[in-house]
Amino acid sequence: MQPSPTDAIRFVEDRLNGIRIGLFRSAPDGRILEANEALAEILGYDGPHELHDVNAEELYVNAAARREWRALVDRDGVVQDFDIQVRRRDGSTRWVRSSVRGVRDDGRLLHYEGSIQDVTAWKEAEERRAQTTALLEMGERMAHVGTWELDLRTAALRWSDELFRIFGLEPRSIEPTYEDLVSRIHPHDRELISRTLAEGIKAAIPFSYEGRIVRPDGSIRHLRGQNDVILDQGGRPERGFGIVQDITEWRIAEQEINTRGRQQAAVAEVLGMALAGAPFTSLLDRAAEVIAHALDLPRTKIFELLPGGQELCLLAGYGWQEGCVGAMTVGSGRRSQAGYTLEVGGPVVSDLRSERRFTHDANPAERGVMTSATVIMQAAGEVYGVLGADSLTAREFSANDIDFLQTIADVLAGSFRRLQSDQALRRSEERFRTLFERVPVGVYRSTPDGRVLDGNPALAEMLGFDSVEALRSTLSTDHYVDPADRLRWRSILEGTGVLDGYEMRQRRPDGTVIWVRDTARVIRDDQGNVLYYEGILQDITEERRATEALRTTNDALATLISSSPIPIITLDRDGVVTEWNPAADQTFGWTADEVIGRPYPLVPPYEVERFTSFFQEILSGQSFTDADARRRHKDGRILDVSSSGAPLRDASGAIIGALLILVDITDRRKAEEELRQSLQLLRAADDHRRGLMARLATAQEEERRRIARDVHDIVAHSLTVVL
Repeated sequence: MQPSPTDAIRFVEDRLNGIRIGLFRSAPDGRILEANEALAEILGYDGPHELHDVNAEELYVNAAARREWRALVDRDGVVQDFDIQVRRRDGSTRWVRSSVRGVRDDGRLLHYEGSIQDVTAWKEAEERRAQTTALLEMGERMAHVGTWELDLRTAALRWSDELFRIFGLEPRSIEPTYEDLVSRIHPHDRELISRTLAEGIKAAIPFSYEGRIVRPDGSIRHLRGQNDVILDQGGRPERGFGIVQDITEWRIAEQEINTRGRQQAAVAEVLGMALAGAPFTSLLDRAAEVIAHALDLPRTKIFELLPGGQELCLLAGYGWQEGCVGAMTVGSGRRSQAGYTLEVGGPVVSDLRSERRFTHDANPAERGVMTSATVIMQAAGEVYGVLGADSLTAREFSANDIDFLQTIADVLAGSFRRLQSDQALRRSEERFRTLFERVPVGVYRSTPDGRVLDGNPALAEMLGFDSVEALRSTLSTDHYVDPADRLRWRSILEGTGVLDGYEMRQRRPDGTVIWVRDTARVIRDDQGNVLYYEGILQDITEERRATEALRTTNDALATLISSSPIPIITLDRDGVVTEWNPAADQTFGWTADEVIGRPYPLVPPYEVERFTSFFQEILSGQSFTDADARRRHKDGRILDVSSSGAPLRDASGAIIGALLILVDITDRRKAEEELRQSLQLLRAADDHRRGLMARLATAQEEERRRIARDVHDIVAHSLTVVL
């Protein structure tokens, strides 16, 4: 007897031995005809019987997905491992993997039957894995770290994307091999790294290495590797894996730090010798030597500018042939690099293989140099010579190298200056002391416990003392109005080593309080202990008052602008609105929120050129009153205004923008126009009256003449009759 579908489902269920796979049979219209317990559980129902009233169409989160698998079944007859999201009875969603076939009779679809497995946990794990992989790849990119894995049985090698980038390759652009990896190692490091890798894998212990690789473009990168080996169950090496970090920038920085350290030590040594008053010749010889060691160069040179300025003499140097130092001279100007350095007035770095700016092979002793750098030895505006360093191979001199040479040159220039004029130095010290005594700001030196070690008369006067001696008899800690200021001042100063522009209040002996601005630094001994503080104190009491007065004035101006019945607008130097009072709102239709921080909106296109000229004249310091202009209302109307403008200035007097006052004279203009038209009408009427009067007078004259002629004719006739 043929088993029923229900019996078949139960039979399959029994054979699944507890594996939770949902089985179903559904009609083409979506009705679930048969289902097992596992399916009901996956979909959140109490049993298969509850699914009989459920349409499968309602279970799919994405209806298009159901249409897709139906299309696949209609085309292929079956669909395998189709992942889809379904909605459970409680509204939650689950990922399921379904396999379905269509059952047909003579081509007619009878029903679908298939299985469903809950793969939500697997999907979530896959998503977490994808996120973890993405984070790992992002971390590799950010840290310049790549990974590799080598199957020791098959020799298959896998690189991460970042490892491809570290080697200068596009990710997955090649199929990497162990031999390919070794071939990319720098030739000088290849044998050591290859041996380290082989021995580490053979010993099956963690190992590390550092070395260089050569990228396809020829650039060299420094790498650090950490590696380990995984054993199989028999204790044999199965897989090797490692982490590779690009430490090129770190190595470059380390080399730069070491170089800078050598240079700083050289500067300190030369400066120490100069300050200790070492013999001048010894100082020059040692300077030439330490420069060569600090820059790792074979030769250095110190040229003195001879009287007349036409030649320079090699006064000291390192790496020169015997007889050159003290005897060799070079010409000034373009006859040598030293002379050209003086001509251009700054450092010169030259590749002498292609140099055309000056002559460089006139002196046989200088031949063979490939790269050279020279700087001027100059102090107090006086030039003493040129300091330089030569390389017999191609060499780049960095900005730090030039700074180092210039620092040594400055030290030597100072020594030249002291050697040439000890008396001038003493006079300079005397002038400095005079300056210290007469400078109009307070200069001081004090200890951490508050004792005043030194101060100038200006400081004593500022703090209300009759003399510096009277000031020294007090503790600086007693001058603070707020003791907390002293604590903050000391904390900042000792924390950073310098303090710039610290403002605080000080109390004078007579009780008056002043505001001061302090600029100071801390002086320490070789062990880092604070010896004393030294600094400059300025009385800023009047400045503070002026600032407060300015603030008060600004507040009053702001109040005036806000309450003014006349539109008042302020612009910055770029023409951006910074103030817009309520009267401007009412007159022009824009609110302050609409215009502040935006370009000035009132100028119609045909007025832009005129306004720009007007605005630039204000920024140049000019003011204007009652200038006729036309401005645009928000609704597009054009208003006639009387415009006045003046520059806005900050506390230092610098022009920071413009203040505009705009009076709407549109109604007045209309009244004036109406008056003008009335006057024109009156003038026309008057002209008409005058014309009538003239014609009347003419008519009267003509009438008078006619009457006169008539009278004349009558009289003449009468006389004729009488006679």
